[in-house]
Amino acid sequence: MNKLKLWWGKLENRRHVINLSLVIFGTFLVALGTGMFLTPNINMAELGKFEGINAGGMGGLGLIFQNLIGLPVDVTVAILSVSLFLLGLLILGKEFALKTLLATILYPALLSITIRTPFFQIAARALYDTLGADLPNLANILIGGLIGGVLVGAGVGLTFLGGGSTGGIDIFAIIINKYTKVKAATATFIIDAIIVFTGIFVMGVDYIVIGIIGIITAFITGLAINFVFSGKSDMYDARIISKEWEKINVYIQDVMERGATITTVEGGYKFEQYRQINVVFSREQHASFIEAVAEIDSRAFIVISQLQNVYGEGFSALEQERLRKLGLRRKKQKVNQGSEQ
Repeated sequence: MNKLKLWWGKLENRRHVINLSLVIFGTFLVALGTGMFLTPNINMAELGKFEGINAGGMGGLGLIFQNLIGLPVDVTVAILSVSLFLLGLLILGKEFALKTLLATILYPALLSITIRTPFFQIAARALYDTLGADLPNLANILIGGLIGGVLVGAGVGLTFLGGGSTGGIDIFAIIINKYTKVKAATATFIIDAIIVFTGIFVMGVDYIVIGIIGIITAFITGLAINFVFSGKSDMYDARIISKEWEKINVYIQDVMERGATITTVEGGYKFEQYRQINVVFSREQHASFIEAVAEIDSRAFIVISQLQNVYGEGFSALEQERLRKLGLRRKKQKVNQGSEQ
C-alpha cells in the first residue's frame, strides 16, 4: 500500500494514468457513437431499409464495404485499423505509432462489442423510443446521426487531450500533410468527403437524404471535437519561462522538430531576469508538449494561445496567402463594377 501511495504521489505517474484514462474513455465513446447510432443494427429494423449513416472515417468505409461485398462493419474497421497503423509505423515512425497503438487495439474491439452486444442495442432502442416515439422514421435517423456525431466528436477530443490519437483515417491525413502543404485537418475533411459521397454513389439514389444526414453528422462531430479539445485552431503559440529552458529548447528542436525564439524577460515583482521560449506547434503536438515540459520542469510557467493564422517556413506560405487575398479583392472589384453597369 505504501509503495502504491509513493507511486501515485509522483506527478508524472498521476498524469500518465489520467492521460491513459482519457484515451480509453475517448475511444469507448467513439465506438459507442459509431456502433449504437451510425451503423445498421436491430434498432433500425422497424425503420425500414437502413444502410447506416456514412459520416466518413473508417466507419463510413465499413458501411461501403458492407453494402458492396457484405463484409461486416467491425471486421472492415479492424482490417483498416491494423493496416493504417502499420503504414503509420513505416512512414511516421515509432513515436507516432505508439500514440495510436492503444486506439488501434481498443477501437475495433469496442466497436464490435457495441454492435453485437444486445445490451447496447437495447439501450439505444430505449433512447429512440424516448426521444422520437412519435416522429417519422427519417427524424429518428437524424436523431441517431446527431447523437452519434456528438459521441464520436467528444471521444476524439478526449483522446487528443490524453495525448493519443484515434488512428485510422487520421494517419493517412498526417502522411499527406508530411509530404504536401495540405494541413492534416484539411486532408481529413477531404478524405471524409470522398468517403461520404462514395457511399451515396454505392448505396444509390434512395440513400441521398441519409447521405445528407451523414454530412450533418460529420459537421456535428467536428464541432464536438473543437468544443472538447479547446477551440477551432490547428496551431498554438506557447510562451515558457523556466530555469530548465535549455532542456526544453532541446526537446522543441529535436523531438518536436520546431523552431523557437528565446528572449530575456524580467519579472515585475523581484525584477529577476529569466529566459522565455516562444514556440508555435500543431494541435497534434499539444498534449505531448505539455507533458514533456512538465517532466522537465514541473514549476515552469506556460502560456498557450490559439492562433488564427501562421505564415512562414514550416507553415503556410506568406506569398501564397498574399496572392490569394489579392485574387479575392480583384474578384470583388469585378463584381462591384458589374453591378454598377
